[in-house]
Amino acid sequence: SAVDFVVTKNIFTGTSENTFEPMTNMTRAMFVRMLANFNGVDLTQYTGSSFEDVSINTWYGPAIAWAAENKLVMGVSESEFSPDSEITREQMCTLIIRYANYAEIDFKEETDTVLFSDDSSIGSYAKDSVYACQKYKLAAGIGNGKFNPLGTATRAQAATIMMNVVKNQITIDDYKNIPCREVKEYR
Repeated sequence: SAVDFVVTKNIFTGTSENTFEPMTNMTRAMFVRMLANFNGVDLTQYTGSSFEDVSINTWYGPAIAWAAENKLVMGVSESEFSPDSEITREQMCTLIIRYANYAEIDFKEETDTVLFSDDSSIGSYAKDSVYACQKYKLAAGIGNGKFNPLGTATRAQAATIMMNVVKNQITIDDYKNIPCREVKEYR
């Protein structure tokens, strides 16, 4: 249902017209492009790149330029973004919460915060975001009380998180009526 939702609403597309590849790991570029699509960003307005390893002429270049301009992404260094690297679970949570702050989204608390048993493995930059995503029921642990912050996320897991972002904000009846955006580029 999460994959159907994000594809139907053009939050992100399949890897081709007929495939989604739900078990393929999500890259940093894919995730940022998904956020730009979700926000309805006019990507034609972005013509320069903030990172040496991101060409503005790629399918993700304008989305990363938008995210950098709005301080959603900082890169892996001052000059590199590493767009093809698989996004980690803690990076994904960090980007979701940065995006929520940017878009002025006030999530509803859905559950009490629970300390993960691998809390010491969560990067200091990401800790608040990981626990916010847990508290808002946007992202959950992997079982046995663990979060696995450095584990990667699949495209299906990213779809689930984006569906949870929407579900946290609206009632289930309104959920069906969210307008679709026109996004044709596959990734």
